[in-house]
Amino acid sequence: MRNGCNNDVCADAMAIKGVLENMSDMSSFFAVYQPIIDYGQEKKIVGFEALARLKHKKHGTIYPAKFIPVISQMGKLNQLSYRIISEAIQFVVDYNHRNNTDVFVSLNISPNQISDSCFVKDITRIVGDVPSIKNKITIEITEEFESFMSNSFIQNIRKLRRSGFKVALDDFGSGFFSLISIVELTYDYLKIDKKTVARVSNNKDLKNILSSFVRYCNSNNITVISEGVETKEQIDTLMDLNINIYQGYYFSQPIRYVKALDYTCC
Repeated sequence: MRNGCNNDVCADAMAIKGVLENMSDMSSFFAVYQPIIDYGQEKKIVGFEALARLKHKKHGTIYPAKFIPVISQMGKLNQLSYRIISEAIQFVVDYNHRNNTDVFVSLNISPNQISDSCFVKDITRIVGDVPSIKNKITIEITEEFESFMSNSFIQNIRKLRRSGFKVALDDFGSGFFSLISIVELTYDYLKIDKKTVARVSNNKDLKNILSSFVRYCNSNNITVISEGVETKEQIDTLMDLNINIYQGYYFSQPIRYVKALDYTCC
């Protein structure tokens, strides 16, 4: 293996790059929406996570793990994010109007993007076109070593929260910098990653660690969400830890716009 890439990975990257280079716009990208469920006493939908997909005639549906690295190298990640953000805004407006609810929609944004002051201004401008929508938009921060906890990242996160956006730390439990970040920054949501959720039922030490973090979050007004929930056993364990908000295939796979508008729980 040379240049950190095996033949299959490199071939996939080259194929996707070819697809992207031949696009005249971002119209082949679309969003799917995975429900986020409060499984406490009321059992209701509290939000959706918007996830990008790329549709291609030959390759079918292409997932972010394959196209995000390529589109980032091509300098088109912001362009894609603007498209998904615009669609997600319209989705949450339509969903709340149709179902007489007050749910939020979350979007994955990298720290490199958050560290870019122009990107933050653009998000604010796009969302600002829709009155009273900022508090329905949650920015999910994924970890990247290069810029996570940089000065510009910290400043722009604080700007976003001051302007009305919600902020979530995504995939908690998967990286070292999460611990530092929770102390240094104020988050609205903390999302436990699916690998941690998959292991917690059979790991007493992990249960104790999570229990401590849940208490910390509760005392600091941080809502805990468990991702990748797939079984009733996981739900029972999480409820014992006082975690009641879930996202995962136990409830629904990510679904297209029109179908998501009619999704109800539970």
